[in-house]
Amino acid sequence: LLNAMGVMPEPKRALDRAGAWLGLEMSTLTDRSTAHLADLMVQGTTMGIIEVTKARNECTDADAQAQGVASAFIARQQQAVDVLKGFLC
Repeated sequence: LLNAMGVMPEPKRALDRAGAWLGLEMSTLTDRSTAHLADLMVQGTTMGIIEVTKARNECTDADAQAQGVASAFIARQQQAVDVLKGFLC
C-alpha cells in the first residue's frame, strides 16, 4: 500500500539494528534453549502487536484497506504467539 501511494518507510538506523542484535546475542549467550528463544519471540511479537494496534487506533482516518492490512497483521502475529506458546516450558 505504501508503495502504491509513493511512500517508502524509513529504514531502521544502523545503531538501532546493532542494539537489537547485541541484545539478542547477550540474551542467548548462556541460554539457547528452544523455550528461551520462544520466550524472546513471544515478547518481540507481542511488542509488535501492541505498536501496530496503537498506530491503527491513532489513525482513525486511515482508509479501510490500510485498516484491514493492520488488522490482518495483528491477527497473524497473534496466531504466531499461539504457536510459540507451545514451545514454552
